[in-house]
Amino acid sequence: MSSTKTTAVEQQFHNHVKSFESDFAKFASDVAKLAKTLKDARNSKATWPMMSLTQIDRAVKAYCQYSEKPSATGFANSLRAIEADYRALFQSEFGKDLLEQATVAKLAFKPHDDFYTVGPVDVIPHLNKESVSLRYAKTLVLDDVPLDPKEIIAAIIGVAKELLDRKYDVRKLAADFEVAARVCIARNGLVKHGTLRAELPQLLQEMEVIRARSKGDGKLAYGRSRFVTELATLVKSNENIEGKLGKEFRLETAVIDNSRNDAKSVFVPDRLHNGSGEGKYYQAMNIIYGG
Repeated sequence: MSSTKTTAVEQQFHNHVKSFESDFAKFASDVAKLAKTLKDARNSKATWPMMSLTQIDRAVKAYCQYSEKPSATGFANSLRAIEADYRALFQSEFGKDLLEQATVAKLAFKPHDDFYTVGPVDVIPHLNKESVSLRYAKTLVLDDVPLDPKEIIAAIIGVAKELLDRKYDVRKLAADFEVAARVCIARNGLVKHGTLRAELPQLLQEMEVIRARSKGDGKLAYGRSRFVTELATLVKSNENIEGKLGKEFRLETAVIDNSRNDAKSVFVPDRLHNGSGEGKYYQAMNIIYGG
């Protein structure tokens, strides 16, 4: 979204590029002509190569008119100054534009040092790529979203709808997670009477296999973020808390060494609609069967 400040820097940028492009295009054309003429002369089999000599003379004169080639160093220095202006403006202007669009969409907005939280999602800008990535529950959900506030908000709304607005059948979730847990147990040979215990990263892999069998199940590929929403929905459901499933699904908090390690734990937010807020790292799910 352009402002008076960004428009001024943009005009400066285009003027510098246009000026150097004009100078360099003529220089490059004459260099190319000389290179071609020299090549043609080298490949010529003429006994009397007078035409080649004339063409070389003409091309060399055109090249020699440049006492010095267009200053790429000066151009590069100008661009570095413009880049610095753009970065400074980005720090002050982009957040304002994103806040404006978030407000229109009625999404909560919170700036951080190098990213923004909009609704349930973290927005991480990549200025050199002219894009942002979206993160939910400390895991990447979407990458290469254009660096445009309107498109970013549209992407966030799509992600939130996909992850948080689903209507889950808790009993079906329970059945799927139990199947996945039993596969984990079978592979690792870990059995404890009355309880099944499955490491969450392994459980995620098995759930990915189960969900891969579903056709047309959303636009986002099943991954850690969707796994987290399903897991939390099941564990925090009234059916689970009130013992209506015939078994209890309980999360096991990660030890310090396993926290923040995707290979050993999974971050689960306390509130799903605040995926960037408070939460804990868990390392396993226990399924506890009644006596």
